[in-house]
Amino acid sequence: MQEKYKDLRKPLTANDIELRVGNISEKGASFLLYKTARIDTKRLDEVFNGRWKRKHYMDGKGNIVCEISIYDTELKEWISREDVGTESNTEKEKGAYSDSFKRAGFAWGI
Repeated sequence: MQEKYKDLRKPLTANDIELRVGNISEKGASFLLYKTARIDTKRLDEVFNGRWKRKHYMDGKGNIVCEISIYDTELKEWISREDVGTESNTEKEKGAYSDSFKRAGFAWGI
């Protein structure tokens, strides 16, 4: 299983990263590099082939939390990592779900 966890942490490729213009001013432009939640899903599917799951719920403060669990075949148990997300400027609720998933993925090393 340790090799699987290492595979989860492999660097992303240029194809995994998206780009958008952040700000344009007289001084120049800034660009934002980011990954979507689809990349985390893809990585988890490639490495764990269906032996992972996610659950979203609200904590006591109203934050959306995502828990990503991976079935460890050596320990024969589910191991979980979780984190909260923040709303986005465009699609608030969807953004919070996506952000919490990506942050929980980061806790796994993605």
